[in-house]
Amino acid sequence: MGVRGVRDAGQKRPSRSHAGHDDGKWVFTGDTSTVSGQIRRFPIFSDHGDSYRETSLKVIPRGAPLPETKPFLDKSVRERWNDYGIGLLLQGDLKERKQPS
Repeated sequence: MGVRGVRDAGQKRPSRSHAGHDDGKWVFTGDTSTVSGQIRRFPIFSDHGDSYRETSLKVIPRGAPLPETKPFLDKSVRERWNDYGIGLLLQGDLKERKQPS
């Protein structure tokens, strides 16, 4: 039998509310003596910090003038709009879309 994870027996009822959701805990207690790699242990992954992302948002007072913005004009923007148009064409969506005024 190969190395494999098994459900944590201490967690009685993991949530599986739909096909893409499973919050069950797994434990890796299998035998590593037959694995082909040089490291004979399971990697320890941190459950915090590695996928941490932070951002900030500037908030201006109500009624304050909006800050000046510059349009993002880059070759990639043009390519994204072109790809968007090709996608619409391929799905047969040829109806003109009016911009809100």
